[in-house]
Parts: sequence; structure tokens; C-alpha cells
Amino acid sequence: MAQYTENYSLHQWEAEDPFLRTDFNGDFSKIDAALGRAERSSRANAYNLYNLLLQSQYEGKYTGYKKALLFDGFLDESGIQTLMPGAWWNPEEHRVELALTGAQDYSTPFCLENGSSSSINSDSDVCHWLGAYQSYSADTQFTPGGFGALNAVTLRMGWSTHNQPVTVQVQVLDGEQVLATSQGVAVNGTTLTDYILTFPEPPFLRAHRTYTLRANNVEQTSYARVVREKEGGPIAAQYDYTPADYTSGQVFSKPVALEVQPQQVLAWARYNGGTLTCALVAGEENAPFTAGESRPAQTLDGTACQEQAFRLNAPPVCTQGVAVRFGLTAGAEGCQLYDYGIVFL
Repeated sequence: MAQYTENYSLHQWEAEDPFLRTDFNGDFSKIDAALGRAERSSRANAYNLYNLLLQSQYEGKYTGYKKALLFDGFLDESGIQTLMPGAWWNPEEHRVELALTGAQDYSTPFCLENGSSSSINSDSDVCHWLGAYQSYSADTQFTPGGFGALNAVTLRMGWSTHNQPVTVQVQVLDGEQVLATSQGVAVNGTTLTDYILTFPEPPFLRAHRTYTLRANNVEQTSYARVVREKEGGPIAAQYDYTPADYTSGQVFSKPVALEVQPQQVLAWARYNGGTLTCALVAGEENAPFTAGESRPAQTLDGTACQEQAFRLNAPPVCTQGVAVRFGLTAGAEGCQLYDYGIVFL
């Protein structure tokens, strides 16, 4: 006579026992139900872990990257490897979003009129003197409102009273990295004139990122006056862009090395507007997730949003340094990604 397993009372037949098709069907139904409960429990535990980790990050508790976990609430850029245009990180709202409008031309205030002339004693508060006190360069910061190529910069400059020309050029820096150097212009008049400094290879600049514009006195033999905004303020300039508009963008997480080969990868992300896709990236491999349930939710700070679940059968390369890629596509009002969590099972 058949015996039964301890947990789910599945048939354990002896060699001489008769059995029926209904016995098999009943056993398989029990197995299916048990596996379903286990999978739902595994997902629930992973989801709870995702929320707990993000809650810790929002509360300022150090979490770091744990084994078989990726998560980010975008409080800073430490978890971001790459942002592809037109995605950008919004440090004030702590989210990644799309910049739908490209960089636009704009000017900072010129406090002296074109064609004016005065001495160092009278205009030192509204001019930077390139060359005074062995200071042959001047820096100012600027922040494009969108993506685009910077074609040229206009500076209002005047010669010194010395009878020798002064060549000025500008550089664009991202941190310490020089992105582009303009052609030089000869400043050859004592009255203030607008000089256009063009870039032979216009640098492509990111939206809402702060860059440095550095004006250089090339020969370092005389003085040139560069008009600035106000006393002690940054030099004034007009920025000429070719804007780049985007309706989609991507954000890549920093990679994490897994010690074991997972079987499944579960992901959740909270966002608003447009559509969201998710993929796992390892070297040249790019494995897209399958989108699951989407439901109304709210971020941990109470912002109403959508929460999208994703699922993926882990590819063999998943033990290597893996990163996650989210693709954002704008809806009527753009797209904002608030946070995400990835759990490897």
C-alpha cells in the first residue's frame, strides 16, 4: 500500500502497488500549489528587502552594495555609472529624469557697455584684468539647461594701455578635464568690444551639469580686460549652442560582482510619466527583463508614482560584473525615475 510524504502527502508507491491517473494529477496539483506559494513568498521577501534597503538609504544610513543586490534612491550619483542623453540626474529632486529641451543660448550680465573705456582704477570692480598680479587666466562656472554643442562664447574685452596686442582664448573644463579649446582672438583696442571665440570642435555638454569656462591670456605679456557680472563676480559671457532635444534616455548602474550564479533576477522601480524598460548588462551581453505587474504607488517620501515589476531568468554571464540599465521614454510630461531595487535569487 502506498505511503505518503511528510509535508505535502504525495504518494510513495511500493513496487507492487496499483496506482491511478487521478493520484498523479492530485500529486502534481499539490506540487504546483507549493511551488507557487514558495515563489510568491520569495518575491514578497525580495520586495520587502528592496523597500527596507531604500528606506535605509533615504534615512541616511550606510548600506553600500550587498551581495546579490543592487538598489538606488538617487540621493547622490554614487550608484550611477553612466547617463545617456537625454537622461540627467536631478540633485534637488533626487531622481533621474529626461531633459526634453536642448541647451538654449543665454548671456550673463555685461556690466559695462560695448565701446566704453575707463582706467583700471575705475573699472576694476566690473572687469577682470588678465595679466594683473601674474594672473593670466580667469574661471567662471556655467550650467546648460539642456543637452547641446557649445559652438562659441562671446566675451566683452578691451586692451590695456600697453602698445602690444593680447591674444585671448577660452577652454571648457569638466572638473579637471579640458573638453575643448577655442580659437584665439587678438584683443587690439582700448575700448571694450565683443569678441566671438569659436570652438573648432564644439564640445557636447550635458544638461544641468556645471562646467568651467576658463579665459586665458596666451602670450602673458600684457593686460586684457574681461567684463564680469559685478564686483568680484564671475566673468560675463554669451553662450551659443546647437541644442539637442531628446524624448528618451538611459541610466546605467555601477556594476556589481556576484559570487554565485543566480537563477532569477527580480526588479522593481518607481517612476512617473512615459514608459520604463529594464535590462541586465554584463560585458557585451544585454538581457532585457520582462515587465510584470504595474500599480499605483508612492515613493518613500510620499510622492505619488507608478511601480513597475520586472523579472528575468538569469543568463550565464550573471556571475560577472553586472549592471542594470533603465530606459526612459517620455510621456506627455516627460519621465522621472525615483528609485529601483534589483534582487538576484
